[in-house]
Amino acid sequence: MKLEYKKVSLDYLMEYSLVPIHIAVTDYYHIEDTKKLSLDEMELRPVEKPYLKYFDTREDNPFALSDKFDLANWQLIACFDGDRIIGGALLAMDTQGVNMLKGRSDLAVIWDLRVDSNYRGMGIGKRLVDICAAEAKMKKCTEINIECQNTNVRGCNFYNKVAKLYSIKFDAYDDEYAAEAQLIWHIDLNS
Repeated sequence: MKLEYKKVSLDYLMEYSLVPIHIAVTDYYHIEDTKKLSLDEMELRPVEKPYLKYFDTREDNPFALSDKFDLANWQLIACFDGDRIIGGALLAMDTQGVNMLKGRSDLAVIWDLRVDSNYRGMGIGKRLVDICAAEAKMKKCTEINIECQNTNVRGCNFYNKVAKLYSIKFDAYDDEYAAEAQLIWHIDLNS
């Protein structure tokens, strides 16, 4: 199998959105102190009732983002197996209305990162983050932020390998996920 990574046009967002992204929530990182920014200082606890969390059904499905934001400064990095997208990352930069960008033109956000479950554990996610970092640096960004939730244990463990935990917020969500904590991971592109 030969995988190919390409920066592609946002015309591929529909196909990219079809790569399924869901997690089985069986455990979560219990956070006692938002100042302790280390997974090692958090206790992994079982959830009361395990469930599947589907990210594709939410209003921030990548294909629907153009309804909310001007995507002119966004980039899509796709991983192909043959002619099929099996993963990718959506990099947001310099866009009004994207709170995670904090109004800064030197900050990028990996808005979405997904890899088909049949291809996980092969280093694809790490390679996508590395490509995003290179792309952001070429656009004069000095930092990248990535959002994850404490209920996405696999995601937290992955981001812990490629970025540094930067902040934790408990009141970031107001829907059925209001009990989740938002974890922001940070990559310094100057180091």
